Amino acid sequence: MVRVVTGHALVCSYSARFHPGKRTSCPACRVNPQTVEHTIKVCPRYKRAGTTHLSPIAHLSLSTVFGTKKGGKALHKFLEVTKVCFKP
Repeated sequence: MVRVVTGHALVCSYSARFHPGKRTSCPACRVNPQTVEHTIKVCPRYKRAGTTHLSPIAHLSLSTVFGTKKGGKALHKFLEVTKVCFKP
């Protein structure tokens, strides 16, 4: 969760900074670039988990999600269930 909050999550847009030849598009839906925001708010691969865990706070901006206890708990559960932003 710290990686997500600090912008160091293992998503393609982050990895491409260190490996310029690496693709930046989302492996699930090919949106370019794959960002943390795309992954937790838009990507169809994680839609069910997002609906379950993030819907109650979906109206909030990412900075609010990261900065509130309720948002942090919801994001933690989402990341725990999906294993997104972690090395495979």
